[in-house]
Amino acid sequence: MFLASEHINEILIILVPVTLMLILWFFKNYQELKAKETKKLHLLNLEFASEKKLFIALQNSSKELKTLELKTHYKLLKIKVDLLNIDFSLKEII
Repeated sequence: MFLASEHINEILIILVPVTLMLILWFFKNYQELKAKETKKLHLLNLEFASEKKLFIALQNSSKELKTLELKTHYKLLKIKVDLLNIDFSLKEII
């Protein structure tokens, strides 16, 4: 019985420091990993914000293009009508 308690003490003397060192090592690695992942997350948020701004800008430019297309279409229609009027007037004169 006495021998078993001596072995337990020796095992505890070895295991406690090793366990503490492992805990400290894991904690340090966790903190480093947490800092790296926080930086990555911050960069992703910045990229997401820039993409969102680009999306809004492209939506606005799309609306502007549609407006320009409609204006151009109406101007072409007006030109066609004016040409028909001129053609009709020329036929009336002749």
